[in-house]
Amino acid sequence: MVRRNGMHVAVALGPGPEHATVREALHLISQDSAFWTLYEHSEYVVPCLSPGSSAIRDRVARYKAHTFLLALHCLYYGQGTVVSFWVVLALVMGLSSMLQTPESMNLMDPVAATKLKPWFDLSPTDPLPTDLHHPVNQLIIDVLDIQVHVLSFCNPHTHHLLLVAQHVIKSANPPRRDYWTKMLFSKLLLGHPDPWNHPEFLALKDGFNLVLKLNPTTCKLFDVCTILSVQYLSNPHW
Repeated sequence: MVRRNGMHVAVALGPGPEHATVREALHLISQDSAFWTLYEHSEYVVPCLSPGSSAIRDRVARYKAHTFLLALHCLYYGQGTVVSFWVVLALVMGLSSMLQTPESMNLMDPVAATKLKPWFDLSPTDPLPTDLHHPVNQLIIDVLDIQVHVLSFCNPHTHHLLLVAQHVIKSANPPRRDYWTKMLFSKLLLGHPDPWNHPEFLALKDGFNLVLKLNPTTCKLFDVCTILSVQYLSNPHW
């Protein structure tokens, strides 16, 4: 076996070399820290979206190419990759993918479920606590990167943010509670609190949304992969 352009190259027979080549290509893509970063406490990656909301042509084009290859791999081989399954779920389901129950979260991502336990434990009838030491507020501060001065736990700015959060998350307005839930989950699981209309996330969706011509080859491909989505989401290690 030799190594060319960062990839292992060897002589072999059957579909293995093709599969290994595509998988290695995705692995190399995931190593580019300008585009992908490790998902917390895992070996999988999530997109590293650029700050702001303006489209950067090169990044948009490359993200689209990345997820085009990702979709081909998932569809053709019926397997997950180094890209986090939360990313795939978000690309397929959109914003609703962030509204998970404690039960589904425990099944799919026990580490994230443990971190989000304070939020799940908050009753729908409870307002957001104002005590900075409360586990819910600590979760918000940690996940959403709200800066608190170490020597001043009563920092007026942070305290004000939490009071505002308490006001808008009141149980009398469930849609706003969903908004905060989606923001927390998006930041924790995807690395961005509100990626949904970001040009680079839209490019990821566009690339993943394969448009295939209807012919015998694609018909055979879909016949083989009819249960792909269930397999992938139930076991991202495949």
